[in-house]
Amino acid sequence: MSRRILVSALMLAFAGLTACTSDSDPDTERFEVNLLAGGGGETPADEPVSGSEALLPGRLTSLMPGEDGAVWAVLDDDRLTHVSAEGDITLLSPELPPGAIEIVDIAPASDQVYLLLRGAPGDQFADASVYSLTTEGEIEPAFGVPAEGAAERPATPDGERADEAPLGRVSDVAVDHEDRLVFVEQIAGAGYEVVSLVRRVEDGILHTVAGTPPEPDAPLPTRGEVHRAAFPDEHTPATSIPLLGPVLLGVSPGGEVLLQTTRSVLELGEGSELSVRLGSPSGSPRLPRLSAEGLLADSLIAPTVEFRSNLRHFVSPSMARDGGILAATFGDPPSAPDIRERYLWSVQGGTDRAQQIADAAADEAENFAGVYVSPEERVVTATLVGDGMTLLDDGTAVVAAYDHASNESIIVTFRATVSSDA
Repeated sequence: MSRRILVSALMLAFAGLTACTSDSDPDTERFEVNLLAGGGGETPADEPVSGSEALLPGRLTSLMPGEDGAVWAVLDDDRLTHVSAEGDITLLSPELPPGAIEIVDIAPASDQVYLLLRGAPGDQFADASVYSLTTEGEIEPAFGVPAEGAAERPATPDGERADEAPLGRVSDVAVDHEDRLVFVEQIAGAGYEVVSLVRRVEDGILHTVAGTPPEPDAPLPTRGEVHRAAFPDEHTPATSIPLLGPVLLGVSPGGEVLLQTTRSVLELGEGSELSVRLGSPSGSPRLPRLSAEGLLADSLIAPTVEFRSNLRHFVSPSMARDGGILAATFGDPPSAPDIRERYLWSVQGGTDRAQQIADAAADEAENFAGVYVSPEERVVTATLVGDGMTLLDDGTAVVAAYDHASNESIIVTFRATVSSDA
C-alpha cells in the first residue's frame, strides 16, 4: 500500500469505541479495563494489525483523540501509532527533518497531524515551529520560525500570518472543533519561570486567546508567583492577565479551551472568560485520593482540592463532550495489599501477556496518576497506572501502560465517570 493511500485511509471516520463500565472485577476486586491494543505477537507496520494481536514495541506518549473514536500516539519518540475505533493499529515511521531527533507532541486534524519536534539536548531546533504530517506521509513545516534574540513579548503580533511568523518557544499544540491549530507560546523566561500566550491560527492568521505579554523590563516570575497565578478571579477575561509558568493545553469537542497550570485546570469558555475547574490555592486533600473504595469512587469537590500538575509526563488535559475532564498529577498504587488491589487493572479481552504488561507497569512506580472531573465538579482518581492518557468525545478514557523489562506497551479503555457509591 502506498504511503499516500495509507495515511489518507487513516483519516477516514471510524465507528464508536467500545469501553467497559467502571465496575470492579468481582473475583479479584481489581478495576476492569478493556484492551484496545497490545499484548500480542505481531508488530504493526503499514498494514493494520488487530489490536489484541499487536505487539507495541516501546513506550507510548502523547495520546490524542482522532476522528470518530480513533486514537493517535507517539511511539518511542520517533514513530506514530494510529488505532482505529475497532482496535486496528497501524505504525507510521515518517522521516524526521534534519536536526530533529524526537516527536514530543501531536495534534490530529481532519487531513493532517500537527507535530512538535525537538533536537538534541541544548539544541533549540524547531522550538519555535509547528510541523505537519501530510496525507502523503511527509513531515513539512506548518507554522512559525525562531524569533531573533530573547523574546520578551510576542515577536509576531496578532493579525499577522502564522506560516512565517517569528515565535517564541512553542510548548504544546491542540486542534479545536473547527480544525484550527491552537498552541502555547512561551514569550519570556525558560523552564519553570516562564510567561506564555495561548494562540490560535484562524485562516492562517495569528490570534491570542489567553494571556498577555509582561510589561517591558518586568522581572521573570518566581515560583510562588507562578503558583498564585494558577487561580485567577472567576470570570477574568482570558487576555487580561499573564499566564505564568508552564501551561498544558487541551480543547474540548465543543471548542472550550483547557489550560492546565502548575496548580489548577482552567477552562476558557463562552465570553473568553477563565474559570477554575480543578484545584484551590488552599485546597485539601491533595490529589490523587487513595481510599478503600478504589478507582472512580470516593469523590471530592474539584475546586476545593490541592492539585499538582504532572509536567514531567507531558500529558495534556482532555475534555469529553459532556464537560468531563481528565488531567494528570502524581501518584502510585498504594502499598497496602487490601487497598492496592482495587487500584490495579483486570484487563478484559486480551491475552495473558497484556495482563502481565499491566501488572509490570503498576509495579514500576512511574509516579503518574490521572484524575477525572465530572460535569458536576466532582473529582475522583481515574488511574494510577500508565504513561499517557486521553479522554474521547463520548467520555471513554484511553490509557497507555509500559513494561520496562520487555519494552512493550498496551492501550486500555474504560468509561470515565464518578461511581454511584462515591
